Amino acid sequence: MPIPLALTDFKMTQATCEVRYEDAYLIYDRTGHVFHEIRGSFTDLKVINASPPQTSFRCDEGTFALEVGQCRFTSQKADTKLEVYAGQCKRFFDSVVGNLDIKVFTRIGLRVLFRKDFDDLQHAETALNSLQLANLGPPERFGIASNPEEVLFD
Repeated sequence: MPIPLALTDFKMTQATCEVRYEDAYLIYDRTGHVFHEIRGSFTDLKVINASPPQTSFRCDEGTFALEVGQCRFTSQKADTKLEVYAGQCKRFFDSVVGNLDIKVFTRIGLRVLFRKDFDDLQHAETALNSLQLANLGPPERFGIASNPEEVLFD
């Protein structure tokens, strides 16, 4: 018996918002300014990795990445409506845009991951198969049908 799945069955486990822009070489001079500006808005903010073209910060709320051509904020504690998370992203992105003098975004993306736990592998497999995400039929490889009874020889 198929297990019906609904979005409400899943729990959000991670949210990542990423902004891409043309290479911003002011990163070499102003990464510290970004850190200094956002430090008061996040709990226990620390630099994890610092190199001229890429720096990572970590805090209780999540992880920041600041790079020459992109930046992102990832949180495993994002609120389900993403309202608090959106405010956190705004503080970080505003600082990056201002300090790196970014004029044009080339991409803005949001990735949200959800999870549902099952009692065992069989329940998970049944639920996944019940979705019928792709119904492509049996594959035919090298001109041979997957059912041996259908194979015809010339």
